Amino acid sequence: MPTKQVPPPSGARRRSERTRKGYATDWSAWSKFCAESGLPLSAVTSTTLVRFVDWLWTQPGWKKGTRTAPSTIDRRIAGTVVTARTDHGLILERNVARSARRRLKQLVAQMEEGTETRGRGPWPWREKDTPAPPAATTAR
Repeated sequence: MPTKQVPPPSGARRRSERTRKGYATDWSAWSKFCAESGLPLSAVTSTTLVRFVDWLWTQPGWKKGTRTAPSTIDRRIAGTVVTARTDHGLILERNVARSARRRLKQLVAQMEEGTETRGRGPWPWREKDTPAPPAATTAR
């Protein structure tokens, strides 16, 4: 009698609980963007991901009075693309997020030229009570 083959677990089942929650939050942001933009959820393309980045750039951050951090926007791009592929079965172009990440880099460069800051602030080693990491040495 032939044995029944069991399909391998989906990528979503192999992810940690924290990653699954993060990707669910990312998809929720994508869903809100699509609803506000009049797009179907399946419209995950290079062009719409660039528009998504521009939209995310204007959204409130985790702390009152701030805007979404670049690292969060980058993760939202990844979570949206992964969820579209794995959970919704969409077939996307290989580098669908490339233009969106390029746009995010442009926005970050503009932000760094000004006085705006986003995110939770400097890394711990920039705090006065935390020693700085060892400086990199160059060979002569």
